[in-house]
Amino acid sequence: MKSRRAPSYKRRPNTNLWLIAMGVILTGALTFAIVSLLTGWGAQAVASARAFLEFYVGVFALVSFTLTCVLGVAATERMILKIEHRILAQRVHRAVATLGIGFLLTHILLKVDGGRIGAAGAVIPFAGGVGLWASVGAIAGDLMLLVFVTGIIRGRFARSTKPWVWRALHDVAYLAWPVSILHGLLAGRPPANWVVWCYALSLVAVGIALAIRLISTAGTRETAETPRIEVAKRPAEPVARVFTLRSVDDLQRRKTG
Repeated sequence: MKSRRAPSYKRRPNTNLWLIAMGVILTGALTFAIVSLLTGWGAQAVASARAFLEFYVGVFALVSFTLTCVLGVAATERMILKIEHRILAQRVHRAVATLGIGFLLTHILLKVDGGRIGAAGAVIPFAGGVGLWASVGAIAGDLMLLVFVTGIIRGRFARSTKPWVWRALHDVAYLAWPVSILHGLLAGRPPANWVVWCYALSLVAVGIALAIRLISTAGTRETAETPRIEVAKRPAEPVARVFTLRSVDDLQRRKTG
């Protein structure tokens, strides 16, 4: 009897190591920040970093969300990218989305801490006498957070009887993203030329990605709707049988002749 081997199972990566690494990084960053605040050079460095983030972190958030949209579209493209490339695009999409949410929360906290907007106005549009374009930013931020949360709990929607609900909620990103561009251009100080160019390139990048997705979707539907017509081929007769039949025919003709 042949010995049966026990089936080999691939060991899943340990997610606890990732959580421990993130905890070590956050603890180190927090310790460094506290020590820096207790020293003169540290306080100056923190003040410089704060000024830099107040000026640029909003742009960083928008660029991150632009890349997130492009990578999200790329992860669903099936004509150009192979499956392993789509999986890679999906992973980078999630990582960049997390980075963008971090930039967004930093942007909101700095504005609230600096007294430019109230805590309620940062979340609720037009709360506390907030202006139009700042409220537009609050709407965009709320929508982005909604998309991020639905992305985290995607598995629950997939196991439910209505998976289309997740797709509808996740596609809200395509609405939140241009709204955030309006907020960046029209809220606060006039944007620099490089910021305007950055936003314009973001629009072009997402527009190209969406065009490719629409073309890919149309091609996939045409392929699915076109039925395949298979022609049934008659099996070929064996050579020996054909030769035998021809030989018998020749003999009969000779006898008749």
